[in-house]
Parts: sequence; structure tokens; C-alpha cells
Amino acid sequence: MKKISILVLTTLVLVTFTQAQNSSPEVLEAGKKVDEAFDQNLKRWTRERVVPVMFSENVFIEFWKTYDRTVKVSIGLLPVDRKGGDLLRSDPSARIVDGIGDEAIAWGYAETRITFHRGRFDVSISSEVDLNLLSRDRKANEAMSNTEAAATSRLMACFVNLALNGDLKRGKPIPREGFLQRPCEQELMYKRLFGDEILNQLKNRY
Repeated sequence: MKKISILVLTTLVLVTFTQAQNSSPEVLEAGKKVDEAFDQNLKRWTRERVVPVMFSENVFIEFWKTYDRTVKVSIGLLPVDRKGGDLLRSDPSARIVDGIGDEAIAWGYAETRITFHRGRFDVSISSEVDLNLLSRDRKANEAMSNTEAAATSRLMACFVNLALNGDLKRGKPIPREGFLQRPCEQELMYKRLFGDEILNQLKNRY
């Protein structure tokens, strides 16, 4: 049993090392920013790093969980020849989302997925919510779960966008102008998805 445990541990270390080798410095730095922002702010959430199916993929993937919802966060690099508007051209049925990254769209079933571009990064956020309201039937529960999942994806995309910009870095004073002016950022604040450091700064300001 001890030999098996050592073998499993060694395998996990090798897999993690392989993933780190195949991740570019840009993606590793983006993942670090997002993880630090998560640990500092999302207090009743847990996160789990996922190894890509193909070890050669240059992508950061995590699952964030709390109570009745799960969020998948994926960050990769954009091709160097990417042009503005590529997101909408890739899916004309998608809806443009304002205020997140350089460009963002909501797509998929019930618009539970948000994809946005920020600088060199291609970010994808998707959410699942499992509501079980006894006062509702199955279809009503499903409809409300999808609505909550879409809202959660939008909020977490907003959060990741702020993290990538460095706005949620520990010890960094919040900007005097423009911070938390967008609707999704204000909703993050109202739902207390910021940690005490940021909330106290905002309280002292206002």
C-alpha cells in the first residue's frame, strides 16, 4: 500500500511538472494573478486546478465551487494575427457583453458561457447551478438554475478581468477613478465577492 501511495504521488508531481513545462510564462503569470485574487477575495469558494487533456496545451484551467454552483475558468493565449471582432464573427448568434475585457460575448445554452479577450489572453468562463426549490417543479427549477448560471458566468468573467488587470492585487490601493463603475463590478461589490481589504477601502472612500 505504501509503494502504491508513493507511485501515485510521484505520478501527480510529474503531471504537474509536465503541465508547468508546457505553459508559457504569460499563461503562468495570468494564472498566478487569478489565483491570488481568488484566495484574497472569494472566501466561501474552493478552487481546483485541472491538467489539460493534452499536456501540450498552453492553457490554465480551474474549477471554482461554492454551495450549489460550479464555475470553469480557462485562460489561453490568442493567436498573434487575432483581429478585433473575431469573437462575434466566430458565433454570430452570440450576444455582445459590454464592460468585460477588450471584447466579450455570451453564448451557449441559456448564455451560460462568457468568452472574452483581454490583451493577449483568450478567457472562457462557464457555470453550472443546481437549484432545488421545493416550491418549483422540475422545469421551473431548471429555468431558474440556467438564469443563475448565466449571471454567475458574467460575474466571474468580470472578476477574472479585474484580476488580469492587476486591480485585485493584494496591497494595491484601488484606483481613484473608474473602479467599480461598470454594472458587473458593482454587482460583485453588492454580493460581497471582494475581500475585506477592498471593501474597507471602498467604505473609507464613500
